Amino acid sequence: MSSWAQPTHAFVQAVSRRVESELHERVRRHFGAYAHGGLDTHIYSLVLSQVREHRRRLTAQLDELLESARVPVAIGGAYEHFFTIFRAHFRDASLAAQGHGATVSILRNGGGAAAEALEVLRTLGFPGDLTEADLLRLFPPKSREAERALDAMASVRAYYHVATQCFLDTAVQTTVAAFLNPLGRDLGAALVDGMDVGDQERATHWLSRAPGAQERKAELEHRRVRLQRGVDLLARLSFAR
Repeated sequence: MSSWAQPTHAFVQAVSRRVESELHERVRRHFGAYAHGGLDTHIYSLVLSQVREHRRRLTAQLDELLESARVPVAIGGAYEHFFTIFRAHFRDASLAAQGHGATVSILRNGGGAAAEALEVLRTLGFPGDLTEADLLRLFPPKSREAERALDAMASVRAYYHVATQCFLDTAVQTTVAAFLNPLGRDLGAALVDGMDVGDQERATHWLSRAPGAQERKAELEHRRVRLQRGVDLLARLSFAR
């Protein structure tokens, strides 16, 4: 399980980058007009600080989960379910290696010859609930040692399959509970504290626009009004005809 650390940290980095990108776009959209005063840059620096602090806390929690995952624990009925699946898979592979691959394929796919064989057995008085899997059991075990090896392989495979899925589910839940939710909760207060909105001079500087921005805005508004008047005039002329 030591190999889980690298993909776990990569997952955290990917989530963090996605959050940073989304927040950067929102800052640009809402505060880009005040870039001249440095408002957007300052706000984004506060945002990044919060993202990275919450990411650090998340990483610490996931590292604890990784450490606890090193200790085997009982993982409930899911283990028995997947043990049965993997045990059948490994036995099929063993039978195929002994030259019975075609028969295994026929019985696993069902229908055709498999259905006919089951029908013949029912006609002979065998139970009517026999399945293709029951027919596979007619192959004798290769040896006791081979059967024990199949049990061991299925046990290990089932355990790690369930343990991995449990860890993945827990990692996602932890990311939401320890990163996304706290970040959303704490970000507003951090921005208020970091902006120091009580400093009027600083606030005025941040809210200043680039030289000529107001004039450009007024010019565009004037053009919009003139264009609208022209459209209205054309509309009246068309109706007059």
